[in-house]
Amino acid sequence: AWAGILEELGLAHWRADRFDSALVHLMASRDLSAARGDSAAVARVSNSVGSAHYQIGNFELALQAYMRSLAIRVADGNARGQAYLHANIAKAYQDWRQFDRALESADSGVTFADASGDGHALGYALSTRADILADLGRYADARADVERSLAAYYSGRPPISQRDSLSAWSINILLLGEIDLASGRPD
Repeated sequence: AWAGILEELGLAHWRADRFDSALVHLMASRDLSAARGDSAAVARVSNSVGSAHYQIGNFELALQAYMRSLAIRVADGNARGQAYLHANIAKAYQDWRQFDRALESADSGVTFADASGDGHALGYALSTRADILADLGRYADARADVERSLAAYYSGRPPISQRDSLSAWSINILLLGEIDLASGRPD
């Protein structure tokens, strides 16, 4: 029970942009879950630890946490979890300016998301890859991934919540705007 409470406290801090406080609670939750042998919780919370590190620019620590989570998701065959983790890993490599690694991870995320059949995972993986492709100047490919991302999010597999709908739409529309500006189409 304590591990779950600590995880919820960590996520509450994360949502409030208090990432250092989030890390304290999330790492304690992860350690308690590991001591209990709850690998699914360790994978889930390690991803959250990675995301908190990512938000404060600790890309190496983020990657370590993501890799810990990914190892568990590979072992349990969770394609959806692997899709999200590969996309998160890709984002960390992208911000670290390691575009070859970023694109490789994003491609893996799309592959696992396709295999999972989950529209949210596919939409996330595709928008992540589109952002990397835009950074590489591959605007047509990036635009195609954005369009596929929106279609995946709204595929109904699973139905999208209002919150996720707003997030998916805004992330992808902002990315389309960046692509248009970068490719010389400010109108």
